[in-house]
Amino acid sequence: MKLACISFTSSGREISRKLKNESSHIIVEINKETFQEKVSNHMKEIFNNYDGIIFISSTGIALRLIAPYIECKTKDPAVIVVDDMGKYTISILSGHI
Repeated sequence: MKLACISFTSSGREISRKLKNESSHIIVEINKETFQEKVSNHMKEIFNNYDGIIFISSTGIALRLIAPYIECKTKDPAVIVVDDMGKYTISILSGHI
């Protein structure tokens, strides 16, 4: 499974690195240094090319970024949000298939 882990803060990057080191899945870290432009400019590409997306951010940021690309539960990637302290996780899209 190929996962994108998107973070916007230094504590989010630490959680992202921890997930990457402890997972057997391929996790690509994406943060504000990954692109020369905003992450939002690359969201369509990320949404279409990963089996799952992990946002380490607020739920509102995640929803605003993925909303234009949501089609249906058989095509969309799983999307979860982890808070910036790494304490809570919320499923936004479950990646049914």
